[in-house]
Amino acid sequence: MSTESIARYRQQSLRVACRQTPQLTLELCRAAAQDAGNRHMRTHGRTVWDASDYNAAVEEFDRLISYL
Repeated sequence: MSTESIARYRQQSLRVACRQTPQLTLELCRAAAQDAGNRHMRTHGRTVWDASDYNAAVEEFDRLISYL
């Protein structure tokens, strides 16, 4: 492969990757917040959420929702 064809291939790959990037939506914000709460819960050795897990979820949701 020539240098030009390699460069062209990389540009095409980047364009495809950019098109496939998911858009941030309310549903994704909620899912990420739930993941953050679950991660906090498991890190602290629990199987049920408590107030601190909820707060971790709210913190993540507020962080992400600011980008919408």
